[in-house]
Amino acid sequence: FETALGDKIEAAASSVKQGNTLKTVVLYLAPGDYHYFHSPVEWKIQQRRHFPGNLLPVRPWAVEQVRGLYCTNERVVLNGTWDHGYFGFVAVGALNVGSIDLEFEKDLVTNQESFVPYRIPSEKCLEKNYEQPVSAVRGQLLGDFNLGSTVVLIFETKKDFTFTIAPGQTVRVGQRIGALDQAAEE
Repeated sequence: FETALGDKIEAAASSVKQGNTLKTVVLYLAPGDYHYFHSPVEWKIQQRRHFPGNLLPVRPWAVEQVRGLYCTNERVVLNGTWDHGYFGFVAVGALNVGSIDLEFEKDLVTNQESFVPYRIPSEKCLEKNYEQPVSAVRGQLLGDFNLGSTVVLIFETKKDFTFTIAPGQTVRVGQRIGALDQAAEE
């Protein structure tokens, strides 16, 4: 995931608080699924990084066949913090889905070079640091894809965090995907 986020994941990994860990979840959106993405938690978005790239399919069979697929495809990375430390939200483009729109940054334009398959993009990373972090609350609309694609969450949390979903399970907007052991919190 270092390639997906650039140098930000290395910084996040090296600054994980004692008693915390980094977790990752990949949410695949099939073409027939809902194509808007919402904030999974309350957090502050401090930076947007746009990585122009290819638009290979992100279906599970393709991810198994193409090493580093999420790092090859065009993507928008939102870096920030939440109550437990680092929080990263990655919107990954896919075949026929290069356009990634953000509700809070209407001037972001993606999918400018991706129409030519397997082309090496002229820009490696287009970065914007927000002077005032963008506050997002759980359930808030962050953006959308033109069709199905993938969202990758990389976040710091307490070591007793457990996922409440299973690999391959359908997830609905607003559904809890994990929880902290409340006994350990008290």
